[in-house]
Amino acid sequence: MRFKKIQNTKFLNNMDRILPWKNIVSLIELNYSNSNLGSSLIKVESMLRIYFIQLWFKLSDEETEETLLVCETVRNFAHLQRGKDLIPGRSEILSFRQLIEQQQLETEFRTVIQQLIKQTNQAPVNTAY
Repeated sequence: MRFKKIQNTKFLNNMDRILPWKNIVSLIELNYSNSNLGSSLIKVESMLRIYFIQLWFKLSDEETEETLLVCETVRNFAHLQRGKDLIPGRSEILSFRQLIEQQQLETEFRTVIQQLIKQTNQAPVNTAY
C-alpha cells in the first residue's frame, strides 16, 4: 500500500486550501442528489474529495476503501470522522466515479485543478495531474 506517500499531509493541505470546493461541488451536486448515491448519508463534498484522492494517488476502488479505513490523513481530507461518519465502501466509490464519468466531468475537474496548480506553483506528488 502507498500509505507513506499519502501520509505526507502537505500536498493534501495545499490542495484543500487552493481548490474552490464550493465551485467544484456545484458541478456535480444536482446529479449526485438525483442519483441513488444522493440518498446515502455521505456528503457529496466528501465523495468528491475521495474521488480526487483516488486520482491523485492512482488508487483502485479497493485501495481507496482500505486507505479510508486506515489512514487518518485521508479521512481528515475527506471530512470524515471514524466512528461518527459513514465511510464509503468500494461500491459507493465505484458508483460515484461512474457518475462523474457519465456526466463527463473528469475533464472539467482536471482543467480547473491543473490551472490552480500552475497558478499556485503547487507541484503534484506523482499524481495523475
